[in-house]
Amino acid sequence: MDENSKKFIDSLLGQSDESKSLPYIKEVTRSMETVLGTRDGRAVMTYLLSLAGLQTGSFHSQPEVMAFNEGRRDMAIRLNRMICGIDPAIAIQMQQEYLEFELAGK
Repeated sequence: MDENSKKFIDSLLGQSDESKSLPYIKEVTRSMETVLGTRDGRAVMTYLLSLAGLQTGSFHSQPEVMAFNEGRRDMAIRLNRMICGIDPAIAIQMQQEYLEFELAGK
């Protein structure tokens, strides 16, 4: 993992002290790479990103509901940034696999 990736992952987690977070970040990144290395792992991650509202808006007429929706969507955005930080091609591959699945079902 290069230095920019380390800083990027730290920023996602809201951590700036690399000496405390780096071993954990490396482990989480390796785990995410393992998950994304399989079609099943990418399918589960795509599903979770969808549930969290990555591709939907968070607006709602009730402020409490909108705040909840935005918090959920924020987590999806952070996960997606992590995926893109590991390998942007994986994010594209996930979208392609999802579309293949959707088209096969119609």
